[in-house]
Amino acid sequence: MSSMTVYALVVLVLVSTVSCALVPQPVYSRFRSQDELGGYHFGYSGGPTSRAEHRDHNGVVRGAYNYVDGDGTVHKFEYISDALGYRLVSGTGIPVAPVHVYNLPAAPVVEAVPIQVAPVPVEETPEVKQARAEFEAAYKKASDTVTV
Repeated sequence: MSSMTVYALVVLVLVSTVSCALVPQPVYSRFRSQDELGGYHFGYSGGPTSRAEHRDHNGVVRGAYNYVDGDGTVHKFEYISDALGYRLVSGTGIPVAPVHVYNLPAAPVVEAVPIQVAPVPVEETPEVKQARAEFEAAYKKASDTVTV
């Protein structure tokens, strides 16, 4: 082997070794804290995703997460979960329902008819009057016997 070939092989081995050592590694971090009243805060980051979430003492959970899709686009979302349920507050790539404009006909105009006679109050039947009198007598008897 010539010295030039040996030199080329040595350089090739060194370059391949150095390039393997310089591959960037993602920095992973995570955290978690919790108190005795049920509140917590946790999160993580590193790689293609990250997330953070916080629960307050009223049970309301708020958080955010993001990820990188196959195209390299970063999608970010914020959410809340409370008495009204889970819902996204904001985010990228959330589908939006189409808006349809309805052409409804106008409602017909109806003139109000004035009332000429006031309604007559409902009269109690003899059975209702008797039941009311019996109830009031029983109630008065029961309340007279109770001492506070």
